[in-house]
Amino acid sequence: MKTERADKKLIFVYNAQAGKINAVIDIAHKMLRPKTYQCKLCSLTHDVFVEKEQWRRFREQVQFPMEFLHKDEFRKKYSVHQEVYPMVLLLENQQLKKFISQEEMKNLKTTQELISLIRERMNS
Repeated sequence: MKTERADKKLIFVYNAQAGKINAVIDIAHKMLRPKTYQCKLCSLTHDVFVEKEQWRRFREQVQFPMEFLHKDEFRKKYSVHQEVYPMVLLLENQQLKKFISQEEMKNLKTTQELISLIRERMNS
């Protein structure tokens, strides 16, 4: 069971647009040209159609609030427009801070590497 911490939250921002049509386009891209797909975070957390089981278990068990947004949703909600996606941010005391950059995300090879990095940084 998650405990809410009002002062801190991880925000995961996918390099994808929200909406059903965009989801269909993303699925087609992942199926037809997976090596050129532009969202490493999507690749680490989701298979073509569903969330990866390992990621889902981590997400459900971690004792830290998390928010998942597409880049257009993130820009609208947080009024941030100059960022490079995907990325993970820490919202702490109403301030956004980089938690995992796009460059770091590119270097992750597996879902477990992403989970390990998140755990390591949450504990430091």
